Amino acid sequence: MMMLHWERRTQNLVSETARKKEREQVTREIERLRSSIQMVCRSSLPLGKIMDYIQEDVDAMQAELQGWRRENKEHAQALLQEQRATDRAVEPLKAELAELEQLIKDHQDKICAVKSNILKNEEKIQKMAEWIHLAVVLNRAFAELGLCSFELEDSSSLALSP
Repeated sequence: MMMLHWERRTQNLVSETARKKEREQVTREIERLRSSIQMVCRSSLPLGKIMDYIQEDVDAMQAELQGWRRENKEHAQALLQEQRATDRAVEPLKAELAELEQLIKDHQDKICAVKSNILKNEEKIQKMAEWIHLAVVLNRAFAELGLCSFELEDSSSLALSP
């Protein structure tokens, strides 16, 4: 009986020690969980505040985007109006430019015609000069030979004299 009592007591002590270790382990686990929960709470509080303001920020960004779109549309319309006004203002200038370009072309054509006439006249003058030179040379040759000589009546014809 004593043994039984001793065994029981030993079992109780072992059980109590095991329960004590379990309690300590559970207590440590509870502390770890409490610490983790506190950390999550501390981390989630700013996140919660951020979540509260996200919708406000999204609304503000949407309003700003709408403002920018409206301003862009206004500027695009103003640009279109300015382009139309510029086109209207430039149209007479384009017509005047076309007229001036045509005048330049006409003058260039006239200049080409005058140059052509000058070249033709130079050729005529050159031929006349050659004829005059030939007449002078022949006149000298005939005079040296005692034959008749030529007299120049005008620049385009020669007359024989006895």
